[in-house]
Amino acid sequence: MLESKPNLNIGDLARYCLDTIIVYPKLEELTKYYYMKALSNWEKGEAENVACQIAIININDLIQDIL
Repeated sequence: MLESKPNLNIGDLARYCLDTIIVYPKLEELTKYYYMKALSNWEKGEAENVACQIAIININDLIQDIL
């Protein structure tokens, strides 16, 4: 689902999360959790790209668990 993109931002993550929720509605709560965690970490000073990548990795793990 995710293309390799060197500079992910919160907008990219939001779109990815929405797409994930549409395809996997059962993952809505956890997807929102990882989005909010990434946003919080970014606001605390973590690099935006890193915070988004970590969230996407975690969301991809959730998807793999239900496939």
